[in-house]
Amino acid sequence: MSRADGWILASIPMAMGLFCVAYGCYVFSSASGAPYFIAGHVVAFLAAICLALFCAAGTIIRQLRGARPGPVNLALPALAYVTAMGTFAWGLVLAGAQSDSPHYITGHIVCGLGLITACVATVTTGATRSTLIPENSKSGSREHQARAFSPRVSLTLIAVPVACAATGFTWAGVLLADSDGGSAEHFIAGHVLIGLSLICASLVALVASIVRQVANVYGSRERTIWPWTVFALGLVNLVWGLILVVEASQAYWVTPGWVMIGLSLIQFSILSKVTLLALAWRSTSSLANLIARIPAWNALITLFVSAFLFQAAVSDPGAVIAARVLVGLAAISAAIWPPGQ
Repeated sequence: MSRADGWILASIPMAMGLFCVAYGCYVFSSASGAPYFIAGHVVAFLAAICLALFCAAGTIIRQLRGARPGPVNLALPALAYVTAMGTFAWGLVLAGAQSDSPHYITGHIVCGLGLITACVATVTTGATRSTLIPENSKSGSREHQARAFSPRVSLTLIAVPVACAATGFTWAGVLLADSDGGSAEHFIAGHVLIGLSLICASLVALVASIVRQVANVYGSRERTIWPWTVFALGLVNLVWGLILVVEASQAYWVTPGWVMIGLSLIQFSILSKVTLLALAWRSTSSLANLIARIPAWNALITLFVSAFLFQAAVSDPGAVIAARVLVGLAAISAAIWPPGQ
């Protein structure tokens, strides 16, 4: 891969991040009201995930180009983790507002985005030794790779997305328990946080696949287990979202329902990466090029859905937030697309 090609591919997540910031600020400033405050801030903070994806893409592309290990190998994961911590911290500030404030919903969702960013930062860390994956795959040896992460570090890396998912699910459970009294704010924040936590859980499979292939301990059963796990988690998000939309007894059910559907498409984009790792491990597949395009298709599907929601928002206030957030989620799928990630 030439340096020019590498920069072009790495620039896609960064471009999507800049788009999220610009579009989010535009939504926030173009109209007053809680829906625009929530949608604008959420879309703008999706840029944190895009920045982490840029770090992951940059790390992998440097590996593919045969770049020598250096400060950049430490700087890119560090930048991603700092972004995650900053995003989560700002989410906590916003979530500290009164529960009837738009800041409350926004803060909880932004915290969820911070958790996902931390998971992507862990993918970036694992990718610093991704050149060992094709080497291990070709060797056919079953011995532990001496240049891989130590077993303790490997477990720590896998534990990060596990902890993020557990944190999100627990927090969401508390919010949903509090929504029994009819609180729209708790209901929306809780369900969206469930969807974001399901993405963290999906990223466990990606981190585990990378780390275990780097260590040369990736088993044949894992080629099936990890992809199907991500597929099942994505299906949970999709079906849960559809239930909220179809069975909506309150107008505000539509908002988290459509957002969860959009989040499920991001999970299917993650599924493409997990599946490609499985297919390429000591084998080849004619489906690889087709599967690699799934994130791009998901981005288009998400945009098409958001177009319908923009029209629905004319008469359905519950679609106002979802229509705009789905545009940002389309940018995330596009940021996941670059080959090599």
